[in-house]
Amino acid sequence: MAHDLSVAPLTGSTGITPLGSATEFPEPAPAPSQVAAASLIPNPSLRIDAALGIVVIEFHGDGGKVLASIPSQQQLDAYSSHTLTVPTPTRRTRIA
Repeated sequence: MAHDLSVAPLTGSTGITPLGSATEFPEPAPAPSQVAAASLIPNPSLRIDAALGIVVIEFHGDGGKVLASIPSQQQLDAYSSHTLTVPTPTRRTRIA
């Protein structure tokens, strides 16, 4: 059975190098000599507040300072103050 498909040879440079041939790779760009410590902090970051038993999501600014959190600082303070003022259980008497 005859095929009507024909392929023309490639001419010129295609940018493709055959396997096994030596290829010159450009040197990678040098890493900056000084990296700010704040840039190493993932944004946002997670922290566990062990006293409250909750996970806090913190969003950092350019300097590494916490700009916002979930729950907010006001909510964390409310949780904290609530745990300090938990009423002690009292014995209830039954009225007959």
